[in-house]
Amino acid sequence: MADTKTNREDAAQELGTANPANTIDGALGPNWQAWQDHVVAHVQLPDEDGDGKAETPDPVIPLLAYGDGPNDYIATDVDAGQVMVRDGNDATGKAWKFPLDAFLRFVARAQGKTLEGDDEEKGDGPYEAARKLAQRTGKLVQADRDAEAGREDKPKR
Repeated sequence: MADTKTNREDAAQELGTANPANTIDGALGPNWQAWQDHVVAHVQLPDEDGDGKAETPDPVIPLLAYGDGPNDYIATDVDAGQVMVRDGNDATGKAWKFPLDAFLRFVARAQGKTLEGDDEEKGDGPYEAARKLAQRTGKLVQADRDAEAGREDKPKR
């Protein structure tokens, strides 16, 4: 069985954004880990047939209260294929949005399950794809050079 902690961290990374200054981790601070733990504890993905692949209904995530204040909560909503996370203390009211499939993958991996399609070949990573592209480009350049050299060898008319 795969390392659940590593899978969970990888899946949580998918929920991050590209700009580190604008990440949910930065916005929620220590509550980011509390929210992850809360989701893993309260969102159960059913595995009716026991094959280790979770079925994927729209989950219901209860409110996470992290303090005694009226706005000390994190609300998580699922709508239109997106998961929206809001901190009650965030004056901007910003909602952090994630694709539902990334959220479900995070929950499934944290629970040691997989989702339908996780076993499928995902393709090359960026480094392998770049290596293959450079190799193809090199072959094309060499073919052009060989063709040019072949033309130079022929007598001119």
